[in-house]
Amino acid sequence: MPSASQIYGGTFLNAVDLSPLGQRRTAAIHDVSVEVIGQEQKQMLTLALVSARGQSWGKRVALNKTNTMQLVAAYGDDYGQWPGQTIEVWAENVMFQGRMVPGIRLRPVPRGNGGNAAVSDMPITTAPASATAATGLAAVAAPPAEPPSIDDEIPW
Repeated sequence: MPSASQIYGGTFLNAVDLSPLGQRRTAAIHDVSVEVIGQEQKQMLTLALVSARGQSWGKRVALNKTNTMQLVAAYGDDYGQWPGQTIEVWAENVMFQGRMVPGIRLRPVPRGNGGNAAVSDMPITTAPASATAATGLAAVAAPPAEPPSIDDEIPW
């Protein structure tokens, strides 16, 4: 079935493609490129991501400075060494130009036993049909997080 979101979906992943907010997806970095992006014609790093089975996510991820520094801290400043590394990607509300808007966040997945963490096959769960159709992405449920400790000291 034809889809307007496929025609106007854009080249880069956006927060709407990662609906619902907070739902994390695991991917491997396949390629890192420098591209000139936006009206300001700024050079930015972009990532091509793949699933565990090597299936492309279809859209590249344009890295803002915050996400870039996350990867630099984990994998080093030489972005040529990033392909093959595993990351989690999700959307959350972020402050941008004084307003809260949905934005893309990512974090490196810690290595286990000397190798890369496993990349999910991205099974279909609860992603809205429009997001899945527009991007080729399927939502992956995040692993259960440990509940925060409620025994911490209150500073007042």
